[in-house]
Amino acid sequence: MVEARAIEATGLPLGMFCREEFSVYRTQLAKGDGLILFTDGLSEAQARAGNEFGVQPLVEILRAKDSLTAEAPVLACVSKALVFRAGSPPKDDLTLMAIERFE
Repeated sequence: MVEARAIEATGLPLGMFCREEFSVYRTQLAKGDGLILFTDGLSEAQARAGNEFGVQPLVEILRAKDSLTAEAPVLACVSKALVFRAGSPPKDDLTLMAIERFE
């Protein structure tokens, strides 16, 4: 089973204020480790009933990872979010980025 853990935000969203200062968080990725970055357009995506997508579906996708590419969980997550929204229009932009260390 793949372990997933959150790295909490350390400040306001990037780009909101031009003089904002941010804390630094450092981590070392070992071979096979990955990092998924996403905007609140994913976690706050809403279904017609008003429920939010959250981060749990992303964690479940990452734990079930069976592909060798970083692209696969991103595509699976976007697909799952679209199904969750069930035709409800997006309320925000959605960005995901996957990084995986191979060596």
